[in-house]
Amino acid sequence: MKKVFIVRLTESERSELDALVRKGKTSALAITRARILLKADQGEDGEAQTDAQVAEAVSVAAKTVSMFAVDGL
Repeated sequence: MKKVFIVRLTESERSELDALVRKGKTSALAITRARILLKADQGEDGEAQTDAQVAEAVSVAAKTVSMFAVDGL
């Protein structure tokens, strides 16, 4: 699947998403979205993974990754 949208998170956005995932005090959907965005990040501190790699790491479909990367949290 071709990557259509590139996700680049700022340091503060990464920190906020990391905290959200670590605390685990929000809905499973929000945590999944945060994990997707963190894995899809193409910025300096990002992992620069493909949608397929992100989907496998987060255990969701590749289509889900592309939807959440566009919609964000």
